[in-house]
Amino acid sequence: MARSAPQLIVRGAILGLIAVLGGSLVASAETASAALSTGASAEYLAYVGTGDGDSVTVIDTRVKKIIATIKVGAKPRNLVATPDQRRVYTANAGARSVSAIDVRTNRVIATIPVGNTPGCLAYNRRGHHLYVTNTRDASVSVISTRTNQVIATIAVPHTASCVAMHPHGITAYVSGGPRTAEAVSLIDTRTDKVRATVTGVGGDPIVVHPNGRKLYAGDYLKINVLDADAHFLHSVRYGTTGEHANTFTFAPDHRHLYIGGLRGYRVLDTVTDTFIDSAAGGDAMTTAFSPPPNPVTCLAISSNNKYLFTCGGRVRPAIKIIDFKTGTVLASFPMDEAWGVALVTAADPF
Repeated sequence: MARSAPQLIVRGAILGLIAVLGGSLVASAETASAALSTGASAEYLAYVGTGDGDSVTVIDTRVKKIIATIKVGAKPRNLVATPDQRRVYTANAGARSVSAIDVRTNRVIATIPVGNTPGCLAYNRRGHHLYVTNTRDASVSVISTRTNQVIATIAVPHTASCVAMHPHGITAYVSGGPRTAEAVSLIDTRTDKVRATVTGVGGDPIVVHPNGRKLYAGDYLKINVLDADAHFLHSVRYGTTGEHANTFTFAPDHRHLYIGGLRGYRVLDTVTDTFIDSAAGGDAMTTAFSPPPNPVTCLAISSNNKYLFTCGGRVRPAIKIIDFKTGTVLASFPMDEAWGVALVTAADPF
């Protein structure tokens, strides 16, 4: 999104990065550069799941309007877009299903049965396989994005709360917890088998740093920091009584991890693993959720580091589009219980 509508859309190009609950997928640098030179946003469609409803709301961030409401399954609480930006998938926690949305038509093109209470979603490197945690079944469904069918179901020896993918795409991390049956299983995506399980530490959500060296897992009153083999490194105290992280997202600089929780947000410096009072966008978060505390249920940052997308709020829950540097709220859309957001750039999607 820019302050004026983009002057040029590069047909057929895939631009920028996509931010999803803390992950990012790299696309063509040349087309991204061409788009940004015209003033275009790095991502201009926001897909938002209404966590206690049964629909996904699509916002065109260039014109700051809702352009579609798509009925999916009950409780869509996590969304992710394919690397080619042509589809958005949503895990429907109350319907035991995953919905595949065509970005060009904004229609559901497949409803895929999975296990009990699907939660997190993550792709392998090429985006051909989608991994979905079935929280109450202690399993992971593997979906082929070519056929939109489940091709494998992987049992894990603990609750399957969330999943995150290593940047090399070979290892999927499935976390259990928080507070009960905490563990992290490592799945080899070449064989779709569990190759190791580390017990005693875990959390939900879980995210892998883009450099692949560390994992961050949200636990009760703390953020657990693990190495690439899911061994415990240390923890960082987070919040006060009753506090827990809801969502993670990395800033494009990869140094700052934004954490949305039950009582607001915090920013973690991933070099020192310490919380900081301010960072790029810190003032924007304060503006979006002032006065604190206010629950933050989803976060995304545009890949050009200009715009912040937030869900949450207690008195007037909404999704907001915020100028990342100034903290100015550019648009606000009332939305109860929004629990997931995916940012998409697709050339000429309509």
